[in-house]
Amino acid sequence: MTRPSCWWTWLWRPTTRGTTSHQSHFITNLPPDVKVALQDEPIAMENHGKGLAMSAVVENPRLLDFFDVISLSLDKSGNAYVSTLEAIRYPIVATQWHPEKNPFEWTPSLHIPHTDNA
Repeated sequence: MTRPSCWWTWLWRPTTRGTTSHQSHFITNLPPDVKVALQDEPIAMENHGKGLAMSAVVENPRLLDFFDVISLSLDKSGNAYVSTLEAIRYPIVATQWHPEKNPFEWTPSLHIPHTDNA
């Protein structure tokens, strides 16, 4: 269900919209420039050791009944994993990235993006 540890530690990637992202309250309430930046630029901070593989979601009807997949990301090997989920009938959003990234983190070894959009 999850991928091996350490595939995503300190990884900066753009997200890919899921098939239901156009219906997402989370996404539709973002400013247009933020939506574009999240999809096109490597600004989503992904500092985690494991993630939910898209194949695990597809194989689990209970997950599909409860959540919509809003975005996907790729690990270092190019495997898709779920980066944003939103409950279909409840006000619940789950992210596998850090939308609260601190803009004042300047650790050179981490290569943290500091563009205007980041």
